[in-house]
Amino acid sequence: GLQEAARCPLGYLVRHLRRFKWVGVGRNDGRRKGEYAPIFYRRERFERGDRGTFWMSTTPDEAGSTSWGSSRPRIATWVVLRERATGRELLVVNVHLDHKSPEARAEGAKVIRKRIALLAEGRPVVLTGDFNDGPAGAAHATLTDPSPADGGPVLVDARRTSLSGHEGPDSTWTGFQAVKEGRVIDFVLVSNDVTVLRHRSIDDRHEGRFLSDHLPVHALVAL
Repeated sequence: GLQEAARCPLGYLVRHLRRFKWVGVGRNDGRRKGEYAPIFYRRERFERGDRGTFWMSTTPDEAGSTSWGSSRPRIATWVVLRERATGRELLVVNVHLDHKSPEARAEGAKVIRKRIALLAEGRPVVLTGDFNDGPAGAAHATLTDPSPADGGPVLVDARRTSLSGHEGPDSTWTGFQAVKEGRVIDFVLVSNDVTVLRHRSIDDRHEGRFLSDHLPVHALVAL
């Protein structure tokens, strides 16, 4: 799951990650304009089922829509992946919440919860995303509600449930300058029928440079 993927770097990744296929659209028009929140998946292992994108707004199926003081359109990309060898399916959702409006993050999380409740249909769920807020924020609380009112699957934070604990910095934010300790704003959430074997944030610099203003988050899970 990637966030803030513009067309140029997205094209670079598509050309070089040849073992992967991907799904996603631009957030401004639902086609090519604006940043993407794409999902990449291994083509040999999975085949794609239904997929789509919705917006963090009161009209989530309207491309480019915004609400609650959001600074710009914010989206969630989703796809049902079917494992070729077994026929098992899982729902993968990748989100990017607003960086300025707390209300937009909180309400956007409610939109995500409602959609997951409709889309999961008993499948395991993996949600990845830049929440632009920490584990004590309203979005995280809504998405990990242990008794969701929508009747959908319970989601848990892979960082907290990893059988081997968390590895790496206690942060996912760098600002391209330094790892800002205590700034965990990127998450992997899974339905509670998924076992998290490993979780880590990765400080992997190239010649001393950060490749992003966020650190990659990696989770190894068993369905």
